[in-house]
Amino acid sequence: MIRLTFVFLLILYRSIGYAQSPLQDYYLEAKRLYHAADYTSADAAFLELNDDLTFGPYADFYRGLIQYRQGKIDQSILLWKKLLTDYPNWEKQLEVLYWLSVSHFQVQDFDNGLTYLDTYTDKSVDASLSDQLIAGNMKDLPLSQIEEYQKRYPALRSLAYLTAIKINQEPTGKQDRDYLKKLIDEYSLPIQSVMNLEVENEKKSHYDIGVVLPFVFSGLDNTVAILRNNLVMDLYQGMQMAKEELQGQDINIRIHSFDTQKDSTIVMSFEEDLSSMDLLLGPLYPGPIEALKVISKKYQINMISPLTSNSSYADGNPFAFLAKPSYETMARHLADYVLKQNHKKTAFIYFSKDSRDSLFAEAYKEQIQDSIFIWDFQSVDDLIAKRLLDSLTEQYEYYYPKSVADSIAEIEGRYIKFRSLREEEKENEQLDSLAFFELNENGNIADPDEPNRLLAYEMKFRMPLDTVGHILIASRSMSHYNNFVSAKAARQDSIGIYGYSNWFDNRLVNYELMDEVDATVAVAGYYKKDSYAFEEFSKKVMNRYLKPASDYHVQGYDLMMYLGNLLSKNGKYFQFGAFEEGYNKGYLTEGYDFSGTPDNQAVPLLIIEEFKIQKAN
Repeated sequence: MIRLTFVFLLILYRSIGYAQSPLQDYYLEAKRLYHAADYTSADAAFLELNDDLTFGPYADFYRGLIQYRQGKIDQSILLWKKLLTDYPNWEKQLEVLYWLSVSHFQVQDFDNGLTYLDTYTDKSVDASLSDQLIAGNMKDLPLSQIEEYQKRYPALRSLAYLTAIKINQEPTGKQDRDYLKKLIDEYSLPIQSVMNLEVENEKKSHYDIGVVLPFVFSGLDNTVAILRNNLVMDLYQGMQMAKEELQGQDINIRIHSFDTQKDSTIVMSFEEDLSSMDLLLGPLYPGPIEALKVISKKYQINMISPLTSNSSYADGNPFAFLAKPSYETMARHLADYVLKQNHKKTAFIYFSKDSRDSLFAEAYKEQIQDSIFIWDFQSVDDLIAKRLLDSLTEQYEYYYPKSVADSIAEIEGRYIKFRSLREEEKENEQLDSLAFFELNENGNIADPDEPNRLLAYEMKFRMPLDTVGHILIASRSMSHYNNFVSAKAARQDSIGIYGYSNWFDNRLVNYELMDEVDATVAVAGYYKKDSYAFEEFSKKVMNRYLKPASDYHVQGYDLMMYLGNLLSKNGKYFQFGAFEEGYNKGYLTEGYDFSGTPDNQAVPLLIIEEFKIQKAN
């Protein structure tokens, strides 16, 4: 009845020439019905106006809203899409884009939703819709899908923000930190929010650092017990040396030692004392690490491991850091380097049964597999490594006719050999046809009575030269990498040899052989032992502790020097300053780079050149 009355009045007013004002009245009445939530009557009213050039687009727009309010979102989308097509120059197109964005997100159609949102954001100064829709609807999508959308819609800052947050939520070893840093820099994202840290930074006149390590003795004066734990004590002594040097720079660090005795319950017993620390260093063992994580998160105190490369140390705790690169980070840096080398696009990846080595190998494989065909990927023991060595070095005789052999012999680097045809080989038609008589210097058969028939041949590898691009050996075993280095030396081809951990530090290493094969390794905590800085440091250690400086002296000293300066410049939550600063050269070591990362991104790649360890990157 309402619809018929409305139609009758509309026809009447049009027939007597009052087109504009009555239509406007009807339009206002239709809007009143809409706002009164009388959607059926409002829809009927707007439908009668949709052919009018002035009120038609408004009517279609409101009809879309009516369908949306009634939960018929697919129908509202059809109306608004038609409105965009039928009235491309309509003054309210921005509102249509707004609702098309909202409605597509409402039905989880992110492909179309982001397309309309991208257009809306480009035409509007209001970014709040983008923030609201993306954060509210896409936060539970997998990172891979969000990354794909971010690359397709780079203008949407909210999408870059969500991508950065999702990357940071990944387990430490899985995080694409280069991509994260790129997003933060390019979109000026708030680092504190990306890292999910609701903390207020604080600069202090002094900083209390809790060193939580397994000293395993009753006191620092117990020299007999100290001798039983050289690793920890060397590390601690290096830290003490740095503390005193920092005092000379007016940087006040107070070191407090806590003996974990390798026991998590003992760590928890220190909770009250640890809660007042500005930074925690350690521990070394899994149980104490998990206990310290609880304290670190509860009191929002940064903790950093001086020695481990296991990324699980930082998992689940935004306040946890690794002074060394994780195994995954080292693998990715090495893989990025290898991808730039001029190798054939094939690879062998071998690793020991040690979990650290398999972790490295898996991360390396993941980084290269889209660009390089992985011919073999397997765990090896000494027996398998020897078998693989044999497969790489196994050779066979390849026979040539005499004339061809003579031509090949003229080529530099090619070597033709000769041997007598064996009795059983005379039955082989192919070999028999290739055999020729041994001639004397005058060109006659050397022994006419018992003529000797010869075969000309060249030794070839079962696996042809230059067919393998490179080999990765993820192992700390001297025998493992010696096997593959020897295979490369025997083959004298273009195979690249790569690994991790500092092979070159082993006193049994053959520097000449490593130089010959161009072996390259990724390492953590590297420092030059022939540098002037280390020589001076070593003298100080000897004068003070009456023993040579160890790797742990270096690592304790270098880390404390870096952290002391970082705290002094940036405050208790040093990670924000560390992100901005990027790479920092170490005092003795290669250095530190915490560009928004929980683990050190400074990964030196080492080679041997002229019998000296050199950096390849």
